[in-house]
This record gives sequence, C-alpha cells and structure tokens, in this order.
Amino acid sequence: DMCRGMPKGRAYARALQRCRDAEVAGMLGRWQEFPPSPGLDALEATPAAVSVFMETFSFEEAVPRAVSMGGDSDTVGAIAGALAGAAYGMHSIPEEWIRGLSDSGRVLRAAHALWLASRG
Repeated sequence: DMCRGMPKGRAYARALQRCRDAEVAGMLGRWQEFPPSPGLDALEATPAAVSVFMETFSFEEAVPRAVSMGGDSDTVGAIAGALAGAAYGMHSIPEEWIRGLSDSGRVLRAAHALWLASRG
C-alpha cells in the first residue's frame, strides 16, 4: 500500500486488518508497548521495527535509530528500512549509503523489480 502512495498510518491499519495470526496481530496492534530495546526475540523484532517506523519521519531517521538499539538490531533495521523505503521511496535513501553497497547495481535492479511487482 505504501509503495502505491498510501500514508503509513492507513497502510498500517489495513495491514493489521489482514493479519491472520491473532498473537502477531495483537502485538502489532500494540506496537507502542514494544519499544526498540536490546535483546529482542524474533517475534518482538517486528513490532519494534513498526514502532521505530511509526515514530520517525524519514528513511534517514528510521534506519539508524533501528540499527543503533542493540540486540537483534540487524533484523529490526531490515524491517524498519523496508517499511521506510516503501513509505518514503528510493529517493529518500542517502546517495552515499547506496554507493557504499557492494554490488549496488544488483541491489538497485532487485529493488526496481520489487517496486514494479508492487504496482500490480
């Protein structure tokens, strides 16, 4: 939904409605209760990433906040980065971050293919 331009609050509400697992939906529905903190387990990583994403307003703000929290920060950073990328678009990623990727051309081609797929 965010790749199609829907605001993050509305996209979040729609995703929550579609969640088929009651435990996961319960946790995601209470994302404010799962602030990013060191030592998260896999089930806690998603609501923590949603928390970071919902409380930030740019890709450049969300990703560093997620990865600097400690614990399972790589997972939280990946999830928060995916949400922020979908919401704010490719142009929101600092160019120097993209240049620092190894095989950035391959990454950009994959990102473009995912974007095309999201457009239906």
